Amino acid sequence: MPDWFPWIFVGGILFICLSFIGAKYKDKEYKKVQYLQDFISGAILIGFVGVLTPDIFPKISISS
Repeated sequence: MPDWFPWIFVGGILFICLSFIGAKYKDKEYKKVQYLQDFISGAILIGFVGVLTPDIFPKISISS
């Protein structure tokens, strides 16, 4: 598994947070389907960046 693979989840969650903040800033309703759309968008973006420049992502170790 590549070092950047766990960062896909971080990118998806980051996109959800930014989109939610943007919707609240514009006084728009944030719909349930947007959570999935934003997560997929963030995951795709991080996936592309991970393939093109994998050295920018630090390794995440979850061992205790």
